[in-house]
Amino acid sequence: TMPAAGTYIVRVTSRTAGGRDLTEEAYAWVSGSGSIDGDPEISLKLVPDKKKYSPGDTARVLILTPDAPADLWVTTESRGVIDSRAVRAGEPGGLTVEIPIRGEYQPRVYVAASYVKNGRLHE
Repeated sequence: TMPAAGTYIVRVTSRTAGGRDLTEEAYAWVSGSGSIDGDPEISLKLVPDKKKYSPGDTARVLILTPDAPADLWVTTESRGVIDSRAVRAGEPGGLTVEIPIRGEYQPRVYVAASYVKNGRLHE
């Protein structure tokens, strides 16, 4: 059980029969109420399910937000805005959006999210 909502790095180390240490890391997220990573200044954090994608893949991006409910504006961008949509974060902690990866997105594409609360833009 994790102590609070947020993102964590899970690190596992194992020793081989030859005495070498092997280490692997992965991101883990825990939903729930509270601020992200314990820092009230962080409004949104986007966590992709993989480091790299190929055309035809679907990226699953976890959007962590301490404020809910919140109406988020999610964009897929490259040299300009490729796609945009409104999504609703119903509970504190986060929601996952799916982004289809198309060949024309190469060489780079990124996802951004923002919302307004109390007259302040959070990104």
